[in-house]
Amino acid sequence: PTWYEHRVKDGLINFSNGSQIILFGLDAMQSGSIADIKKAQQKLKSLNLGAYFIDQLEEVEHDVIEVLNSRLRRNDVPFRQGNSDCNPANFWAYHYFKRKQMMNDGEWVPNPNADKVTLYESSMLHNPHLPGDYIRKQLAMGDDYVRRFVRGEWTTDVLLKGTVFSKESIRFLERQVRNPIKKEEGCEIYEEPRDGVEYRMGVDPSEGIVDPSSIAVVSSEGKKVARFNGMVPLQELEDKVKFLYYKYKKPLIIPEANNSGTALIRGIRDLKIYKRKSLDSKYDKETEKLGFRTSWESKQQLIDHFQKLLREQVPKIYDRATVEEMKSFVWNNEATQKGAGASRGFHDDDIMSTLLAYWEFSPRKVEEVRAMRSKPRFTKKFQYN
Repeated sequence: PTWYEHRVKDGLINFSNGSQIILFGLDAMQSGSIADIKKAQQKLKSLNLGAYFIDQLEEVEHDVIEVLNSRLRRNDVPFRQGNSDCNPANFWAYHYFKRKQMMNDGEWVPNPNADKVTLYESSMLHNPHLPGDYIRKQLAMGDDYVRRFVRGEWTTDVLLKGTVFSKESIRFLERQVRNPIKKEEGCEIYEEPRDGVEYRMGVDPSEGIVDPSSIAVVSSEGKKVARFNGMVPLQELEDKVKFLYYKYKKPLIIPEANNSGTALIRGIRDLKIYKRKSLDSKYDKETEKLGFRTSWESKQQLIDHFQKLLREQVPKIYDRATVEEMKSFVWNNEATQKGAGASRGFHDDDIMSTLLAYWEFSPRKVEEVRAMRSKPRFTKKFQYN
């Protein structure tokens, strides 16, 4: 055709009126090496767009959308807009489009520009091009499948299917959510340190490029009293750990020892760090190593332990971000997530730091310590001649 030219190799469609469509894969911005991710981000940031369209939005991270929105800056188009389609899935777009919320400082809050966001919902039954026998076959599937994929229902009771934590547990935690009493050094403080109370700290470290790092501080009463979450380099994360460490009377630190956790542990090795037991196969003896090593088996142990505490209604988690992450923390078979992890487009950093903080936490041990402290102390008196 004379009115357009499709340059397949360059991923471009040029029109005779000067318009251009850029075919761009977003996978490189969400996976691969850090160098590849940075390169893809820079390429995207160099664009000047009038509009964009994304197919299967559930496969795209929220950060990528924010970059794309920042590129909608052409002044020679009648209007600028982002367009996309998706299946009803438990990912960030549910908050953005369905609840009319926006991400602010790691939390979903009401969007003041909600009137500029439009959601069109349709079902498989609205498609006149699908054959009748195919529709009948789809309607014969299970109720949850029909509600979600045939009728297109985008509701929490459908989306929470397959999550690691039960609806009842999530609702129990939602009732406890409250605002922090203050922010200090970028950390949310829900309760100041108190005499007679011991503390534990879980740390989920990251290099601050793709995922944020997270810190959770838990008291011996089962309360999550402090939280940090942010895209920071490891050196800054180390500073946050030390700040909370000295604020909460030198608690036991339980950092994840995988990947960037090794560098973090090296920087805080003089503090009180959790030691895991490891079998040295070469010398057939048990040794101790710093930090919590996450594997399929150990992650299951973390989850099982926390679920047991939830059944006993021990954890008191006040920050909304962690509870929201639980709604999209699902069982899966991806090797990188070791049996369970965040749905595509979500994060699980606050969950992991929280699970680590509660690791080996026992309310019975807490009661035993309290009972010991409440007993009168006797001192022996010696008479020297």
